Amino acid sequence: GRGGPSGALGAGGARVGAPARGAARREGGSAGAGVGAPRVQRSSGTGFLVGDGRHLLTNHHVIEGALVVEVQLGGRSHKGQVVAADEDLDLALVRLPRVAGPAIAFAPEAMRVGVPVFAFGFGKPGAEGENTTLFGTRGAIAAREGADIFFDALVNPGNSGGPLVDERGLVVGVVKAKFKSDRAAGVDAMGIGTDAATAAAWLARHRVEVVRVAGVAEGETREAPRAKVAPSVGRVVVQSAAD
Repeated sequence: GRGGPSGALGAGGARVGAPARGAARREGGSAGAGVGAPRVQRSSGTGFLVGDGRHLLTNHHVIEGALVVEVQLGGRSHKGQVVAADEDLDLALVRLPRVAGPAIAFAPEAMRVGVPVFAFGFGKPGAEGENTTLFGTRGAIAAREGADIFFDALVNPGNSGGPLVDERGLVVGVVKAKFKSDRAAGVDAMGIGTDAATAAAWLARHRVEVVRVAGVAEGETREAPRAKVAPSVGRVVVQSAAD
């Protein structure tokens, strides 16, 4: 397993994309196994469109063991094929059958500590049930360490694979985990993401070129990110045959 901050687990001892309580146990093999059998959800997370709008970036631990996933985006459901995955970087690439929407542009520069950021995803606001509503939370970059970004925007189970964006709505990272808070030790919860440069380089190795935008458009407001990001963010569902 990975050590150090990038191996940190989510609240309750699970990454932020791990199955909810009551979800089917994660088994090895493809999510497409057992054709014709009843399907049950075994995990869900978030992903966002990159490149040509036919590819979706998410976390490895969201799709782990699956070859095919369901992507719920823009009021439609798409069957996506997992075409690349990297456990060490905790990244995965899903190809959709058609263009599903606009790709989110990546920031051209690394974000400094203290810069405001927004985490978007289908994180569950409570311990029970599945969230199908896109949530956005605001915070700031707290630290950088190698390819990892630490930030204080709230993330919950289901947020994994979602975009971390700046005030322009440009991707600065991919949400992957969080530290659990420990009040007794004086430690607050902290989100962790893979930085945009690392994610973009990984995508390029798989022949997906990210969209980049330079400069800040006049009149940008802090309300702008959600309007830009929402059409490009989807819920990723991994299913398996019922026992």
